[in-house]
Amino acid sequence: MCKLKQTKSKKEGVVGWWSTGTAIPDSSVIYHTWYWGKDSNFVATQSLPSPVHLLVSTDVTAPELAIKTFVMQRSEPIADLVSFHEIPREIRAFAPERAGLAMLQRAQRETDAEVAKEMGETASKSEGEHSMEGFQGAVSNLVSLLKTAQAYVRDVRAGKRTGDPEVGRALTKALCSECFNNVEEFEGLCGNGMHDTLMVVYLSHLTQAQIALAEKITEQVKITQDKDKDASP
Repeated sequence: MCKLKQTKSKKEGVVGWWSTGTAIPDSSVIYHTWYWGKDSNFVATQSLPSPVHLLVSTDVTAPELAIKTFVMQRSEPIADLVSFHEIPREIRAFAPERAGLAMLQRAQRETDAEVAKEMGETASKSEGEHSMEGFQGAVSNLVSLLKTAQAYVRDVRAGKRTGDPEVGRALTKALCSECFNNVEEFEGLCGNGMHDTLMVVYLSHLTQAQIALAEKITEQVKITQDKDKDASP
C-alpha cells in the first residue's frame, strides 16, 4: 500500500500507525516495534526519531471523537522496558475533505428531515436555513483569515516582526491566482459567482417542485381510476 501511494505522491512516507480504543494494550508494543524497523519503510529523522501511534476512541458515549498521539521511548538501563508518551497533536482538514464532510452533514440533515416528516414531526430548521448558516460560517472564517493576513502584512511593513519568505510567497500566489485590477472588477467577479450559485439553487428548487407536483398528479390520477373501477358494474 505504501508503494502504491508513493507512485502518485512520492513525498509521502510512513510516519506511524493507528488503532482504535480508549487505552493502549500490551500488544501495541509488538506492532510499534515492527513499525520501528526497516520492513515498515519508516525512516527516522531528528524531528521524528520513532513512529507515531495514533489512538482513535470509538466510544459512542463520548460527546466527540477522541484522538490521541503517542511515541514510544525505551529505557536506557533496561532495554526491554518501554513506555508510551502522549504528544500534542493538531487536526487539520484539506479543502476536499471539508467538502466531503459538508456533503455528509447535509445528507444527514436531509435524512433527519425525512424521518421527522414520516413521524409527523416538524423539522427544527429547513435546508435553506442550514445552507445559510453554512454560508455565513464560511464567510466569517474567510473574513477572519483576511484580517489575520492583513495584520501580519501591516506588522511586517512596520518592522514589528520579521517577515517569513514562505508566507510572503503564499500570499503573493493567493493574490495573483485571480487576475483583477480594481475593486469594481473584483466585485463583479464575486457578483457573477453569486449569480451562478443562486441560479443553481433556483433550478434545483424548481426541479424539486416539479417532481412533487408530478407525484401529486400521479397519485390523484390513481385515486380517480380506483374510484371509476369501484363505480363500474
